[in-house]
Parts: sequence; structure tokens; C-alpha cells
Amino acid sequence: MSDELSSLLAAPEGQLLARRGAGIDPRDLANLLIAFANADGGIVLLGAEGSTVEGFGPFPGQADSLLPSALELCRPPVRVRSRWIPCRDDQGREDRVLVLDVATGERVHANGRDEVYLREGDSIRGLEFEERLALVYDRGEASFELSEVEQATLDDLNDDLLARYAARLGSGLEPAELLAARGLARWQGDTLRLNSAGVLLFAQSPQSYLPRPGLRILRYEGTEAQTGTRMNLVKDLTLELPLPLLLEEAQAAVASQLRDFTRLGAAGLFETVPEYPPFAWQEAVVNAVCHRAYNLSGRQVELRIFDDRMEVESPGRLPGPVRLANLRQTHYSRNPRIARVLAEMGFVRELGEGVDRMMDEMAAFGLEPPRFEEGDHSLLVTLRNGAAGRQLPPPPSAKPAPPSRLNERQKRALEYMRLTGEITAQQYLEINPGIDVRTARRDLSQLVVTGHLISLGSTKARSYLLREFRSEDS
Repeated sequence: MSDELSSLLAAPEGQLLARRGAGIDPRDLANLLIAFANADGGIVLLGAEGSTVEGFGPFPGQADSLLPSALELCRPPVRVRSRWIPCRDDQGREDRVLVLDVATGERVHANGRDEVYLREGDSIRGLEFEERLALVYDRGEASFELSEVEQATLDDLNDDLLARYAARLGSGLEPAELLAARGLARWQGDTLRLNSAGVLLFAQSPQSYLPRPGLRILRYEGTEAQTGTRMNLVKDLTLELPLPLLLEEAQAAVASQLRDFTRLGAAGLFETVPEYPPFAWQEAVVNAVCHRAYNLSGRQVELRIFDDRMEVESPGRLPGPVRLANLRQTHYSRNPRIARVLAEMGFVRELGEGVDRMMDEMAAFGLEPPRFEEGDHSLLVTLRNGAAGRQLPPPPSAKPAPPSRLNERQKRALEYMRLTGEITAQQYLEINPGIDVRTARRDLSQLVVTGHLISLGSTKARSYLLREFRSEDS
């Protein structure tokens, strides 16, 4: 079995991946393709359901007719790249499966009955008239991703970042071909034309081509911004980098400004916890950068940290069919190409489920839920830290010196936690087979000492939270 097929079978179905049997009805496949095209694009694997490979052997008539029949039902046609992967079915017989790489649509797609579907998580949903109309309007706004940046060329891109992306995908494509395959550029004869999405993601200096595409971080002393002689701004940092690097730098910069608090835990012991759940504030930052309206030029994402709250304000109101009332149920990306690349690189860690988990994480910390507010041309997310009812921990009398290097087990754990935000000793054992629980706890305790992790709970039920999004040692 190929590495690619193994990866597609092991990955959970969700916003960017669906698996279906080869016997699927062409009309059902058409609706699935339409749903992907109207959302973030993605991959459909045909010939496998769950983790079971049935192949096309039981359906010999489907191999040549299934995809063409489905595409004939899509209005306008959905852009799909298809390829066969040889395999062995669940009975050990030689067979093959079909991989469909569905591109994000530039227009709203419907089926032959004029029904419009949208991919949301691991399911698809038919849209009502008002939702469809919102999607039609937003497709015009989303086309900013596709606007070509005439001055930008391959020489202006960050080669190391592109190589990192290709490695993440397991792709052997050349950079130009990979960009074109992901809708970040197009060929015009022998010339590669980069679009705004490609420039924002991979240009060395996106601000050279697009006005103020970055993030500004402001830290204030107190609960309100003051001016003049009472000015209380203590940090002002503007980041203008390709989006993956911007997110890494932003997460590290914000983490350095946050405090820890002490609370009484469930076991009756005092424990030190971060000011905000790491996932909640990281998700707010990622969402702002990923889903902002880049067509509103000259405005940055702005992150403001006060003593009692964090505010993340991004240009653009909620996109497409998403409204404040359905924020937890409806997923739609204003910038689907950017969203897909950031998801594939591991930054958008819970695509389609992030708001739900933000709510849950804040509740688990005993904090009020995030507040979402729409302005005339912006979206504001506010996280409150409940500082009035919490206390800062006493300063440590002596902090042990951190080790010069992390071992490979610890590095693997930090990489795992960039996707999950937390870990337990049992999970540490699962990703590092061959060690005992005492070694696992010693490694994790060392990561607490070095400032990478925060520990919660008693010894037997202890879990560890990621303090920062990225560390130089990792």
C-alpha cells in the first residue's frame, strides 16, 4: 500500500477529506463534489469506506463512468484532478482506488435540480435561499484570493517555506506545479502568474505587493487604552511575514505577554494555569489571519491585550452564510485556498470545529465564553480572563537551568501538542513506544521546568498544556 493511500485511510474524515465506496450513486457523488467546491475544496477517496479498502473490483462498470456522470450533474462544472492508486482490497486482491482532488469553486455550484450544498465538517448540508444568496455575494469577495499579483514571481517566494509545505504533503511536485495545483498560481504560456493567496502564503515580503496584510500586537497596562501623558501602551509589534511564519511569530509573541494564575483544582490542590486556554487564544489569532477580508486593503488584524481581556479584531464581517446566530454550526471560509494550505500545514487544527472547542476550553477554565461582535467592516473576538477572581502565583525562589537540548521524544511530543494543545503521560507513551511511565513523567516534568509546558492536576490524573506555540529548541 502506498504512503499516500495509507495516509488517506488513517486521516479522519472532515472538512477536507471524504471516503466513499465505489458503488456510490453519481448523483450523490455530484452533491459531494459540489459541497467541497462551495467550501474549502478537498479530497474525495473513492473505493474505500472508513478504513476498509473495497476497490473498484466489485463495481467494474463504475471505473470509467462514475466521475464523468457525476461531473455532468454539476452546474457549473466542478474542477477536479483525478488519479488512480493501485492497492490490495480487504480480501488481498489487486485493485485500485480513485483519488479526486476537488478545487475550490470561483462561483457557486449547484446540481441539475438547482440545489446547492456546502461541506461542513464531515457532512454536507443543503443551503436555503438566503444562505445561497449570501454565498453568491461572498464568492465575488472571495475572488480577491485569485486576483493576480503581476510583479510577483517565483524568485520572490520563500523557498524554505515552500519546501516545508511540500514535505508536509509528501509531494514530489516542483514548487511551480505545487502552487498551480493548489490554486495559488496559474500558467499563462510559460509564465507562472501568482495570485494574492500565493503571495500572502509564500512571498518573502507580502507587504511589498499587498497593503498592510500583517498583524499588529498591542499590550496595555490596565483595562482601557489611554493617550497623551497617560499613555499605557507597553508593547507595539507589527508582523508582516508570509502567513505560516506570521502565525508562528505571532503565537510566540503573544505567549510572551501572557501571565499565569493560581486556582484551586478539582483535587483540592492549588495549581498554576495560563491566563487563557492556549487553544482558545491561538484559534482566535489563526481565524483572524486565515479568514479576514484581505480585499479591505490598508487594514491589519489587530490584537490588543489588556489586564482583563484579549481582543482580536479582523477586517471584514462574517463571510458567506455564517452569522452570529449559527457561528457554532456553520463553517465557511472567505479565503478557502489560504484556509486549505494553513490546515495542511497544521495551523488550522480543528477546521470547522474551532469555535466549539474555544467555547469548551474557556468553560473548562471557568471563564466566560468568547464574545463575537460584528462592526460595520470588522469582526471582534473578545476573551476575558476573569482576573478579578483569580490570583497570580508567588514568584519562584529559584528556577532550575533548562537543558541545552531537548531529546527526540520531547520534540515529538511538542510537535504532537501543536495539533492538540495538551498531552498526558499515557499519550506520551503512545507516541514514544518503548519507554516506561517513569521516563515519560520525567521527560514531561523537564518540559515544565524549561517553560515549554504547564502541568495541571494530581500525579495520576495530570495533564500538560502547551505554554507557547513554538519553541526554538523544537
